[in-house]
Amino acid sequence: MNLNSTVQVNELFKTLNEDKVNKILVLNKNEKDFSLIKNFLDRDFKVLKLEKETDLFKANYDLIILDAYYYKKFKKEIIKIKESEVPIFLPVILLSGADKQDIYLKEQENIFDDLFILPVKKQIMKYRIKNLLKIRKLSLKSEYRYYELAEKSPIGIFILNKDKIIYANPVFTKILNKNCKQIINQELMTFIHKKDKAKINNLLKKKGKKGTKNVEIRIIINKNQVKWLNLNFNQIKFNDKKSILVTAQNITEKKEKQSQIKFLNYHDKLTGLYNRNFLEKELKRLSTRRQLPISVIMGDVNGLKLVNDAFGHQKGNELLKAIAGIFETVCRKEDIIARWGGDEFVILLPKTSLDNARKVAERIRKSCAEADKMPINLSIALGVAQIKNLDQSYEEVFKKAEAKMYRNKISGSESASNSIILSLENTLLEKSHETKEHAARMNNLVVKFANKLNLSTSEIDNLKLLSKLHDIGKVSIPEKILKKPDKLTEEEYETVKDHPESGYRIVKSIPELASVAEGVLSHHERWDGSGYPQGLVGKKIPYTARIIALIDSFDVMTHQRSYKSAISKKEALSEIQRCAGSQFDPELAEKFIEMIQN
Repeated sequence: MNLNSTVQVNELFKTLNEDKVNKILVLNKNEKDFSLIKNFLDRDFKVLKLEKETDLFKANYDLIILDAYYYKKFKKEIIKIKESEVPIFLPVILLSGADKQDIYLKEQENIFDDLFILPVKKQIMKYRIKNLLKIRKLSLKSEYRYYELAEKSPIGIFILNKDKIIYANPVFTKILNKNCKQIINQELMTFIHKKDKAKINNLLKKKGKKGTKNVEIRIIINKNQVKWLNLNFNQIKFNDKKSILVTAQNITEKKEKQSQIKFLNYHDKLTGLYNRNFLEKELKRLSTRRQLPISVIMGDVNGLKLVNDAFGHQKGNELLKAIAGIFETVCRKEDIIARWGGDEFVILLPKTSLDNARKVAERIRKSCAEADKMPINLSIALGVAQIKNLDQSYEEVFKKAEAKMYRNKISGSESASNSIILSLENTLLEKSHETKEHAARMNNLVVKFANKLNLSTSEIDNLKLLSKLHDIGKVSIPEKILKKPDKLTEEEYETVKDHPESGYRIVKSIPELASVAEGVLSHHERWDGSGYPQGLVGKKIPYTARIIALIDSFDVMTHQRSYKSAISKKEALSEIQRCAGSQFDPELAEKFIEMIQN
C-alpha cells in the first residue's frame, strides 16, 4: 500500500470501523479450482478474479491467494507488493502441491505469509485466512494511529529515502503550495533555494550519524516567493528501510521580522538609506590607505519644516524621499549615503578627490532644480570636505563639511526662500480661485492706501508682502474644497478656517517672512471680536491685518468669481460702510471709502 495515496489510505482506514467484507484476490490458472475456492470462500469473503494484470497494484485487496503458475508469472510483482506493504500488513498465501513444498518453504519468509499444501481441509483454510486477516486489521489499527498523528500534525512532516520524498503530510504540501503528486518521488533538493543547497548536502552526508540534525533553510514556492523553514532530521525505519523523518516548521514570519529588525538597525525607515549607526560603523571599515582620499558631502534640506507645517508630515516625508532618490541616482554604488538626522544627509565617497566630490554636489543641486514638482521646489544646501590621510579625525572632517554646508545655506537662504515663496504662490494659484490679477490689484490698492495713511517705505514693503502672502495657508487645504462652486458644508468651512494658522506657521518658518506672520494669522479677525482664529477685538488686531481685510474684501466683492457675481464699487463701498465697526476698523473703513470715491 502506498502511504502517499491519501485517498487510497483514507478509504482503507475507513473500513476499520465498519463490518465490511474482506476482499480476497484468487489467482488460480485452473478454472475448476478457482470456482471451488470461490464457492467456498464467498460465504464469508468477497472473492475477486484478476481481470487485468495492471489491477494487481490498483485495487485494495485484503489478502492474495495464488498458485504456482501465477507465482512464477508475478513473482517480481508480488515481491514488490510485499516490500511496499510495511507497515500495512498484506497477507499472501501460496497454493502448492506436496512435492514442491520444500522449494517454496525456502522463499516463504520473504514472500509468503502462509503455504497451503493441497489438498487442504476447507475449515483449516478458512481458519488460517481469518487469522491472517485479524493480523492485518491489527496492523491497520496500529498504523492508523501513526497516520493520524502525521496527517493531523500542526507542523509539516515528510520522509526521505535516498534523498527523495516518499511521504508528505498535508501541512507540508500546503507549505510548498503543491499537491502530493507534485512532491512524492521528487528529490528534496528540487525545492531548496540555491543558496541553501550546500547546507542540506552537508547534513545529508551525516545521515549515518545518530541524533537530530537541525537547519534553517529557504524553499522555493514559485518565481516570486520564498519561504523559510526550520527542518529537523531524524533516522527512522520506514517500509523496512533506513529513512529520514523530517519535521518542517514555517518560520518565514519570524525571519522577516528578524530581517526587518536587522534592516532598521542600519537603515533609515523612511528613506531606506543607511542610518547614522551604519555610517559610523562603515567609517571604521574605510579606514585604510587604499580607500583614500575619502570625500564627505553633508546636506541640509531647505524648507522641510515649512512643508511639514503647510502640508503635513506626509508631504514632508515625500520631500525627504525625493531627495534620497536623487542621491541614489547621482551617486555610485560604492558610495555610502546616509540620513544623518531629521533633514540632514551625509555621503561618503571612497577614492574620490575634492574636485570630483564638488562635481557630485553640483549634480545633486541640478537634479533637485530639475525634479518633478513637489509642494515646494526641491532644494538642499551642501558642504564638501575631504579625508586625505589616516591621521585626520573623522570628527574634524565632518565639522568642516558641516561648516561649509551652513555657510552655503546662509548665503543661499534668500534665493532658497524666494524660490520657496514663489513655489507656494504658484501652488496657491493652481489650487484656488486666487489669480495673478487679484494679487496685482491687491498690490496696487495697498500702495495707494498706504500712501493715504502716510506709512513709511518699510511699512509699505511689509504691507505689500502681506498682500501677497495673507492667504498662503490655503495651500494646505484640499483643492476640491478651494474650488468648490457650491456652498461649503460646515465641516469644509471649518477646514478653510484653518488657513490663517497654517499660513502663520509657513511664514514664521522663513526668517525673511517672519515680519508678516502676525498679519497672516489675523487677517480674518473682525473688529467686534467675532472673527477667527483668535477672536481678537478692535485694536488688538494687528494694523496691517485690518488694512488687508478691507482691501481684500473690496476686491473680492467687485470682481466675479466662479461661485459669485461681481457687484459695483458703489455697492461694495456701501457694504464696507455697513460693516464698519463690526467687521472692519471704522476709522480705516472711512479713509478707504474716501480714497475710492476720490
